[in-house]
Amino acid sequence: MSTSLRASFVPPLLAAVFAVLTPPVAQAADHAPEAAAPPPGAASATESTFKTTNPGRPVDGSIEVTVHQLPAHLPWAALSPAQQAIVRKDYPGLPEGDEPPYPLGGLRDLIEPIAQGQIRIGSIGILVMDVLVGVDGSVQGVQPIRTPDNEIRRYVHRVALRTKFKPALCAGQPCAGKYRLMVNFTAG
Repeated sequence: MSTSLRASFVPPLLAAVFAVLTPPVAQAADHAPEAAAPPPGAASATESTFKTTNPGRPVDGSIEVTVHQLPAHLPWAALSPAQQAIVRKDYPGLPEGDEPPYPLGGLRDLIEPIAQGQIRIGSIGILVMDVLVGVDGSVQGVQPIRTPDNEIRRYVHRVALRTKFKPALCAGQPCAGKYRLMVNFTAG
């Protein structure tokens, strides 16, 4: 029997990212072909697909994650101005020229480990956490706002603490900022 899990990664005001997690039934991790990433700097990319392996699962295999509107593999500097504008809309009042914090290696830095944990844990529901990012891009703290259960909250908290971020920019200088992580885990 095939299991399909869906997780929406939703910024505060705009559903900018949507991930679909589909683990295969009995495919070995070393036989899972890697999905080709869009070429770096592809400004017109509105969808990015990648596969990740999770050998800790009872059935080894890959998890396919599709992220819409923002390419998961691109860091902030490689996003097009239109893609950066999608993220900036989630920060009302952010002055022109300032930037919000963003996962250093792109959304994939958060999505891939969260997807692996979600398959193992199997939580269903909405998780909202504020990730407090310091001037140096390190995570200073994680504030849970809403969570479906304590196990996924603890897991995502640990993932967030290990994730490196591009710090926010205020008047051209690195500054502390808050990154809102919203995930809607649903069974599908």
